[in-house]
Amino acid sequence: MWWDDDGPLEEGYIRRLGFREMLSRLAERLRPERARLALGVVLLLTSVAAELVGPLVLRHLIDRAIPAAQDGSDPSGILRTALVYLGVFLIGSASTFTQVLIVAKVGLRTIARLKQDLFDHLLSLGMDHFDRHPTGRLMTRVESDTERLQNLFAEVTLSLLRTVILLVGTFTVMLRTNAEITGAVFLLALPFVIGALLFLRWMRPLYQKVRRVYANLSTFVTEYAQAVPILQVYGRGPWAMDRLRRRNRDRYHTEIKTEFLDYCFWGVVGTLEVFAVILILFLGFSDKFGGGLTLGTAVLFVEYTRRLFWPLALFTEQLGFIQKAFASADRVFGVLDTKSTVVDRPEARTELPQEWSEIRFENVRFGYDARPIPELGDDDVDQMEHTANGSGDAHSLAESGNGAAVSAAGHSPSPSPLALDGVSFSLRRGDRIALVGPSGGGKTTIVGLLLRFYEPTSGRITIDGVDIREFSLAAWRNLLGLVLQDIHLFPGTVADNLQVFLQAASEERLEGAVRALGASDVLSRLPKGLDTELSEGGQNLSMGERQIVCFARAMVREPGLLILDEATSSVDPATESRIQSSLERMMAGRTSLVVAHRLSTIKNAHEILVLEKGRIVQQGRHDELLREGGLYRALYDLQFAAGEVA
Repeated sequence: MWWDDDGPLEEGYIRRLGFREMLSRLAERLRPERARLALGVVLLLTSVAAELVGPLVLRHLIDRAIPAAQDGSDPSGILRTALVYLGVFLIGSASTFTQVLIVAKVGLRTIARLKQDLFDHLLSLGMDHFDRHPTGRLMTRVESDTERLQNLFAEVTLSLLRTVILLVGTFTVMLRTNAEITGAVFLLALPFVIGALLFLRWMRPLYQKVRRVYANLSTFVTEYAQAVPILQVYGRGPWAMDRLRRRNRDRYHTEIKTEFLDYCFWGVVGTLEVFAVILILFLGFSDKFGGGLTLGTAVLFVEYTRRLFWPLALFTEQLGFIQKAFASADRVFGVLDTKSTVVDRPEARTELPQEWSEIRFENVRFGYDARPIPELGDDDVDQMEHTANGSGDAHSLAESGNGAAVSAAGHSPSPSPLALDGVSFSLRRGDRIALVGPSGGGKTTIVGLLLRFYEPTSGRITIDGVDIREFSLAAWRNLLGLVLQDIHLFPGTVADNLQVFLQAASEERLEGAVRALGASDVLSRLPKGLDTELSEGGQNLSMGERQIVCFARAMVREPGLLILDEATSSVDPATESRIQSSLERMMAGRTSLVVAHRLSTIKNAHEILVLEKGRIVQQGRHDELLREGGLYRALYDLQFAAGEVA
């Protein structure tokens, strides 16, 4: 059946939960709302009782009150019965209304907590997780799938219980009234129930396919929206629209089939209800089958039949909704069950040495995991290539060609080469170390490992001889200040962005960080200074101004180790020249690790490491490396020929 419990099934990213485990997980989410749910159950029982009593009152009105009023034995009986019916209706309506409000509140509160937990968990995952799963797909899990679970909590949790109680109550009253007619209706309803359950079991893969197609469409829109400038410049709008049309067409064909089958099901329900009413009237008033039904009893059976088939229809519809919600729950719990590859060790230290002297890479090897992205067809290849190489999400810390590429078509690629192969070097306190080399050499991988976005495959990174994994992530990262090549500005004011890493920073401290960069003129040009609201992505600032905000944001924290990953590559040479002296003052006496493309920016580094294919092939000071020749000299000459190095 649809609820068979064969245990968890791994399907790439999704872990399909068994029915009992799913109920347990959902019930655990509802635990904080048990008091409200208990009140909801009481109101539910009241509304069901009112619904069951209604037809009994109608039978009394037709069979007793009206004849008694006609023969004069009880002239006021009709009014009393009508008032009772009105009272039952009002009690049932009030109970249902209050129950709906309570359960809606339960659903909203539960999903708010679930979204918070889901987002918190995403923030705790290692970068390898985001390497494999594009942003659009994750947003679908956080928003769309959780909203479907909200409907499960808000509409189905008690509604399903209400349907079951109503069905049992309806059958009980009908059976006590006339067992023969009830048996005939039951024989008509039984095949319908069995067929509905089989139908829903058959429909579950279609519901899952609808969710998968929707997730692919959401991913496509999210990722391609980020590439609008590129699409416009190269006139690729029609190409993108054609790909969107194909995805819309896939969604249309998938959903239209599902909707058609749903409407067919509801048509069968309506037809069976009509047959049931005909059967009641035929059996109740036909002399061949004993007849003998009063008009009031016939009305009672017709009313109860409506209360029987619609609850049955609602029951199967609710089971269908549960199927859809379970498909979403599989996705949501799949995210929550994903274990981060970078976690704190048991009893990890929460404080670093106050006066540390050296950070060392000791024979570090690392290879990016090249597991395939799940749930994608061959037509998603270009989309995932765009995500992996163009979105800048996870791969801002994973260079092309270093093994971080993922098989977009969903096929396992051949094992990727090591991004770092036996790298060893020291970063002494107060030193400035520069990393240079061709793309894919391993520069940004070193930064990713130092930031503990990833863990070494072998070897270790130490601070004063202690493996950095002995410290908590929070303690280790509290030492670091980071400025990336990709500029990330958050919604809010300039001050909000400068305070991202240190909420308690004063306005004087913020302005001091900007002045230290020699960029006071940036604030003077802003209409409200630090209180200027930034547009999306800081589009109301120039590229250089955005980068300066990122520099100042890192400096507000006063980090013990400053990491600059191609931090000046986004600014023009004139802006870079203007802030270079400020960067020199900023790094003076401060431990710094600089990933540089322009060799002119690292002439004063205490040591330069030249990386190629995951290995350090040269190291030394700028002048020493020029005399030595080799790769560094070749890079220098190449830039000199291009006029980039004076």
